[in-house]
Amino acid sequence: MKPTLGIVQKTLLLLVAVVLLNLLAATYHFRLDLTSDDRYTLSQATKDMLNELPEAVTVTAYFTEELPPELNMAREEFKDLLIEYGDRSNGLVVFDLVDPNQADSVEQEALGVGIRPILVNTRAKDKAEQLKVYMGAVVRMGSEQAVIPVIQPQSAMEWELSSRIKQVSAIDKPTVGILQGHGEPSVNMLAQVAAGLGVLYNVEPMAIYDTLPIHSRFNTILVVDPTDT
Repeated sequence: MKPTLGIVQKTLLLLVAVVLLNLLAATYHFRLDLTSDDRYTLSQATKDMLNELPEAVTVTAYFTEELPPELNMAREEFKDLLIEYGDRSNGLVVFDLVDPNQADSVEQEALGVGIRPILVNTRAKDKAEQLKVYMGAVVRMGSEQAVIPVIQPQSAMEWELSSRIKQVSAIDKPTVGILQGHGEPSVNMLAQVAAGLGVLYNVEPMAIYDTLPIHSRFNTILVVDPTDT
């Protein structure tokens, strides 16, 4: 009987520990990260950025309430991330979760900022269905805003959110020059690259015969596959 009692006691202690951890996490909003790649631990760069915010950041997350389980995971992960950002920023990051499917006005608001619905195939009561769901967010600081059009499960949520916060909070963006005039692809051909850089940098075409000294105008020069010397 004693070995059996020991197993029961250990099981009860484990259950109590799990309950206490859940209560602490709910009260103090921390996440216990047991992943090998520290997936749920904020990077030092994000912590530094949150400590240096000049003013409040508002995040409006547009998520359909009734999501399939695999997509609902993304909603819960993003919500947890927003709570942690709020705690790390001493309350400067605030958020709101809204469901565009509940009201036409909210749906129009989401569409107006550039968040589009995605169609998801699912099955209910042995019947195939296609759901229109929203899974995006808009980040605002003052008059500036930046959009995350789609938030997918297992995506780099911290990078997506932090880069948008950097975008709206940047006062003087560094300038990146894209060198032209030596057979490089045109800026139009590099539109996707320029758009990606434009989140955190001012992007401008440049040539070596520009009259302004390079060092006074550009922080970085991007040279892409020149064919002429």
